[in-house]
Amino acid sequence: MSRRDGPIDEKWLDRPRAKRSSDRPSSNVDDSSKKHCHKKAGETLSESENSRWTEKLTKKGDSPEVSKSQRDIHQTNLFSFFSSSSSTKKQSMQHENDKISPQHEGKAKTATKKATPAQEKNAFSQPISAKPAEPQLDQPGAISDAIPKPMIPSTVSPPQNVIWNSPMDSVIIRKVRGEKPRKKVAAMDLDGTLTVWRISGWPSRLEHYELWSSTIPSQLRSLHDDGHKLVIFSNQGAIRKSHDGKKATLVKNVINWIAGLVDRPIHAVMSTKSLKNDPTNSYHKPSEKMWDVAIRFLNNREPFDVTKSFFVGDSADVNDEQGGVDLRFAAAISMTHGGGSQLQFCEPSQFFGPSDASRRASANAIGKSIPPPPNEALKARAAFLGGYYPRVPIMLLLCGVQGSGKSTFCKQLLRVNAESWIHLSQDTINKGKPGKREQVEARARAAIQNGKCVLVDRMHLDPMQRKFFIDVAKSENAPVHVAVFKPPRNVILERVRNRTNHPGKVMGESGVRQASRALDKLEMPSYSEEIELITCVSTAQRVGWLASLYGNMMGGASGFYFPHCEIPASDNFKMPTISLGTMGMGKRKAKEIVLSMIDSGFGCIDTAPTYRNEEEIGKALSFSKSDTLCIVKIPKAATTTEKVRLSLDSTLGKLQLKQADLLLLHWPCDVMAAGTLSAVWKEMESYLNDGLCKALGVCNFNVGALASLLSVCTVRPVVNQVERHPLLAQWDLLDFCTQNDIFLQAHSPLGQGSDELLNQPLLKCIASETSMSTAQIVIRWNLQHGALVTPKCCTPDHANEILSTFALSSDQMKTIDSLDRGRRFVSPPFMYGTAVYCWGKQIRT
Repeated sequence: MSRRDGPIDEKWLDRPRAKRSSDRPSSNVDDSSKKHCHKKAGETLSESENSRWTEKLTKKGDSPEVSKSQRDIHQTNLFSFFSSSSSTKKQSMQHENDKISPQHEGKAKTATKKATPAQEKNAFSQPISAKPAEPQLDQPGAISDAIPKPMIPSTVSPPQNVIWNSPMDSVIIRKVRGEKPRKKVAAMDLDGTLTVWRISGWPSRLEHYELWSSTIPSQLRSLHDDGHKLVIFSNQGAIRKSHDGKKATLVKNVINWIAGLVDRPIHAVMSTKSLKNDPTNSYHKPSEKMWDVAIRFLNNREPFDVTKSFFVGDSADVNDEQGGVDLRFAAAISMTHGGGSQLQFCEPSQFFGPSDASRRASANAIGKSIPPPPNEALKARAAFLGGYYPRVPIMLLLCGVQGSGKSTFCKQLLRVNAESWIHLSQDTINKGKPGKREQVEARARAAIQNGKCVLVDRMHLDPMQRKFFIDVAKSENAPVHVAVFKPPRNVILERVRNRTNHPGKVMGESGVRQASRALDKLEMPSYSEEIELITCVSTAQRVGWLASLYGNMMGGASGFYFPHCEIPASDNFKMPTISLGTMGMGKRKAKEIVLSMIDSGFGCIDTAPTYRNEEEIGKALSFSKSDTLCIVKIPKAATTTEKVRLSLDSTLGKLQLKQADLLLLHWPCDVMAAGTLSAVWKEMESYLNDGLCKALGVCNFNVGALASLLSVCTVRPVVNQVERHPLLAQWDLLDFCTQNDIFLQAHSPLGQGSDELLNQPLLKCIASETSMSTAQIVIRWNLQHGALVTPKCCTPDHANEILSTFALSSDQMKTIDSLDRGRRFVSPPFMYGTAVYCWGKQIRT
């Protein structure tokens, strides 16, 4: 379906919309609140409403002095609902003439007292929220509600007053006889909104569906009792002309089941002919035709009041698989029926809260322990990065959707070493044209037998697709590596949109939809698939880095060096690979030292409130005329959103900055113990939109803490700053970060100047061989592993040593790698124990 179907005003699509529920602070909805309040996007709250929000936020522990974007979130929320109080139920907007039973959709019901115009008006001026109440995790010991088991449809017979019929060839309607016309309509999509598909393909049985959330029945009952007509609008092009066929019967059964759960009248309009096949006679969204059908056949030709109605749908982005049809459907209705007003649009996670399926996935991701990588993988990682990987044929599978950068990687790798590598692509395997997978397999097998490394350029989205080639490599005793390409979604889709002459014709708007579908199907590879090494990259710089390593793996260490690294998903923000560490830098000399180091070539300063020198560093940054970057940290004591904001405001004030270049969460322990990691991180994410920072990261996170964060975050950390040096290589953490395209940044890379590290005989021997200092050797070792470093430095001579460029040989890297023994020079007691974020049992040295 083309994204340009239907006469839609594209400017309307750019209007302000309520943000996703995952991007906003949680808000508690009082049980006594019954009315369903609506606000136009961009409409500001009244002074009294603002005061009520301030009171709510203050009670929650959130500062009322929040950022502008956070205030805008509250000002553009669309709905509030839910109540169990009997006094409010007596004021519900059930029409006097409606003859609907709460037990059977067709039987008479005693009418409740009708709301006065003043009451109805008041209902639209209450504090608003778009999601159910959540526990206040800022309180110690608070935990989330138990996640219910999936609610899976079953076959039910509708009441006698419910009829399914086809008023025209391409439409099926569900009508509940006996319900009188209503002005307000709660309109909803079906798939992806009221239901979730439990399989990756198209559902064909009832057990392939589940209800979005167990709260939906009570929410829809509350809406109906408040005077809304409940209507489902769904594109069902697979039904076509078979209005009583298998697919039609399946969808009807799903809707009948939902109606039975809700125990209120639910109407439906389904379009059965797609715009692509018959644009003239189709009623598919984004056309407003189904809305007209609902007015004519379900509301006795009485129009709905657009200003008091709303539509909930999951297709809200013109780049998604459906082309944003739900958002555009709301836009079309606004244009044709709004009379200058807009029909409010909301995504299901905003209105109903997160789906039970997504909550289960998050809970499973947080709760399960991350299996450690095999020792073979860690050894392979060290050898690969150190340049001493055995010179044997390997199979490198590229994993990524169209437009992810696979072709660029192939060109760069072959430019470095075309003699040792064979490039195979299914798009060109048949004399430059697309062919069969079996042809690629045969060529790959022959290449390995001839001693060549094989580069397989396919999407490899799931384990089954990868298994074909893993089996080929295993049969030839060749190790398998996987390179995953994961640029931000918007970057991928823009690349595909602007493509020309692609061999597989994946380009333009149709290519965008194809790439979007593929992204949703991508399953990250794991070592359980018998893969030796997994690496993920998302920026052009990292693609070049990886191509250089693989291009030179058959000929020794590449010595690849990047003076600046591109931070992924951060608008091409770059930072130096070497930053100045300031821990332990005294107040009296901090300004002088920082100015001297900036003059010596340091382009980034690493700071933290606990270093107790922010004001002096701020004076140096203010005095310096260079564009020096600054790393800022949120201290471990900041376990609530209010404390996080107060800490950042204080730090920026002391540093005399308006914006941090990189904002890091200093320690995982306190926020994870308090259960506020998700809330604190979401607060930090909001600072990206507010312009208070350019990128986010963490410090001192082990694999378990990182996995917990990745399962709940929207914006992934781009840096994990941890202690790392030859005595503490942290191969498991480096491997996990490399799999997830997170830069490892080494603090204390010189072991805090300890002789135990810098006087190591092997390091002194290599220093003698290279005419370098041991400090230079240790810094270079980290850089050649692809890690960033933040050494402390105080003199120009020392700075010149650290910032010098040279390469260690593969033999020298292998020797240094052998020094690892898990020795920490920064080991606070609070990071030891059995919690997921802990380093284990403390060993006294």
